[in-house]
Amino acid sequence: MVQINGPFKDIIPNFQKYKKSLGYKYDNIYKYYRLDKILFDNNIVDLKDSKKIYEVLVTNETNLNKKNEHYSALKELYKYMKLIGYDDLYFESLCFSNTSNFEPTILTKHQLKIFFETLDSFCK
Repeated sequence: MVQINGPFKDIIPNFQKYKKSLGYKYDNIYKYYRLDKILFDNNIVDLKDSKKIYEVLVTNETNLNKKNEHYSALKELYKYMKLIGYDDLYFESLCFSNTSNFEPTILTKHQLKIFFETLDSFCK
């Protein structure tokens, strides 16, 4: 088992038990350990500084995938922490979207008719 030394050292094992009690597998919660390690490496060991925790894990992360991963894991932990009585947890609601150049093709009725007639002509 991975050693937990950061601010979530008491939260993560109980979170895992809680999720298992709800019927989830939760055998592999490595992402939560990783969050704890990042915070420990940044000398954050107190849960009371939730704004600093959010800044280190989400705001300061440049990689969009990691930012999204950290955001969702932190959101789950904070939901659990509110259930067990933690108040004043700093959290901002964010929307993540990958920009795409996708433009849908909208066909006219005439184009659809030609498309299906062409398909029908290829059928045996």
